[in-house]
Order: sequence, then C-alpha cells, then structure tokens
Amino acid sequence: MRKLKGRINLLFICSYAADEPYEAVIEAAAGLPEDIRVYITGNFKKASRLPANLPLNIELTGFLPLEEFEIMLRSVDATIDLTTRKDCLVCGAYESVAVEKPMILSDTIALRHSFHTGAVYTIHSTAALQKAMLDLVDRKEELTAQVKHLKKEKTVAWEKQRQLFERYLSEL
Repeated sequence: MRKLKGRINLLFICSYAADEPYEAVIEAAAGLPEDIRVYITGNFKKASRLPANLPLNIELTGFLPLEEFEIMLRSVDATIDLTTRKDCLVCGAYESVAVEKPMILSDTIALRHSFHTGAVYTIHSTAALQKAMLDLVDRKEELTAQVKHLKKEKTVAWEKQRQLFERYLSEL
C-alpha cells in the first residue's frame, strides 16, 4: 500500500483510447473538493486533448508497470473505468473486484449485468460523472461491502466452471 495525497483517492484506469471519456473525467474532477484526488493511469502522451493546466486534484501517473499498478490499485479507495463501447467489459472492473474496490463504470447493459453490485453506473457527461464520484464517496462503505460479496460470487462461479471443464477434459 502507498500513502496517497487525498482524503478520498480514485484511480481512473485509462489508456487514452478513443472509447475512454478522459476529458469528461478531468472536467468532472475539477469541480470536486480538492481532498478528492483522481489519479489517471496510462501513457498520457497518447491523449489527443489534455488541458494545459490540470486541476490540482488530478495526477497523471503515466504508464505503470504491473507491480506499481497493483500497489496503486490496492492503495486507492475506488476505481473508475469507462468506455463508450456498449458491449465492452472493461478489464479495470475485474481488477477492482479482485482487490475489493468499489467502482464507477459506464452505464451499459453489459457492465450492469457482469458487475451488478459494488458499482456506481454513469453516463459520460461532466455533471453525471461528478455526481457519480460524489455518490461513490457517500456510499463507499456500502459499495465496498457489495464488491466483496461480488468477488465471492464470481469466485464460486469460476470454481464451478473450472470443475466442469476438468470433468470434461477427464472424459476425453
């Protein structure tokens, strides 16, 4: 674990791809109290448009090697992983569940179905993202308990699938 700067620390898992609304996240974070910090991963040199002056509560981490990314993931209070693709299951959601961190996710059927608890779902407008961040802060304990339950649920489902697969292989 790493000591971070905010009272609440959010990790926006980002690669600056075309489907990631990073500009709206930055605009939304600009309107938050300064003690709510947003760390944005990824190689920001890939960003097509970044503001010249970032808000004081935003930190661009750059690309993080796996070990550093895992430390950061375990250190934050929650994560943000967004996509404009309606059928995309974002990897950051799985990573968040693995370390039992609540999430802010895009409001899509696919993400709501796969991560049906432990998350705040949002559209990508500045106002909606800001509201989602504040909602997560207000409900952090509740959402953390939910994501812990989701992890157990997904672990049990995976174990059942593994056993079925092993049974199938042994019958070949």
